[in-house]
Amino acid sequence: MSQHLYFNIGEESRPLIEKLTKQNVKESLFSEQYKNALDSLSSYLKVSETWNKEGNEPFNNIFAFIGERGAGKTSCMLSVANELTDKSENSFLDSYEEVKNLAFHKLSLIDPSFFDEKHGIIAEILASLYHEYRVTEKPINSLERTEILGKFADLQKDFNCLLASDAEKPHDDLEQLVGLSAAVNLRANFGELVTMFMKYIGKPEGKLIVMIDDIDLHTNQATVMVEQIRKYLVQPNVIILL
Repeated sequence: MSQHLYFNIGEESRPLIEKLTKQNVKESLFSEQYKNALDSLSSYLKVSETWNKEGNEPFNNIFAFIGERGAGKTSCMLSVANELTDKSENSFLDSYEEVKNLAFHKLSLIDPSFFDEKHGIIAEILASLYHEYRVTEKPINSLERTEILGKFADLQKDFNCLLASDAEKPHDDLEQLVGLSAAVNLRANFGELVTMFMKYIGKPEGKLIVMIDDIDLHTNQATVMVEQIRKYLVQPNVIILL
């Protein structure tokens, strides 16, 4: 059977976000990729739930969309993320029990091409989280506000310590020890902030989706960013789409 391709003039190079219903997903060019993505995510959720309950280190939460330039990686990734956070009627996700019953919240797509030595992926995610905290209209008591703002401040302090140059680093032994502990604090504080944020938006048991596009194109910072993802973003309440 022949297959027809349609192009909208002026939108040829823009990502296409598809609604993944049980009917139209079979007609999509990415039907196999969608199935692979949801199979992998479903398996991850099954294994990680038991893994985390047993007190182990967080399970690998990174899902990579790999392909040639222009193959549709971004479109496929955005379509999956959109369906996870805004499920269609008669959704393709209905076949995946673990995924269907879990709440997700996605941050805006991160473009690594703007990163440099002073502004990396952690800074971008913190800024996105803080922006969404500010724009979310929800009553919050003063104690909760103090706690979540305090966690943002703790993370920013830890991040600044990691980025400090040799000239900016303290010479006092105790202050140096505080600086060395910043990496450990950053990972723990980030997980706690995500937990607070998901509770704040009404999805206390949900997972935060972080999407990163074309990380391989920024060769100067790609290795640093991938290492930051491995160190700080492998969290039980976070899903990384890369």
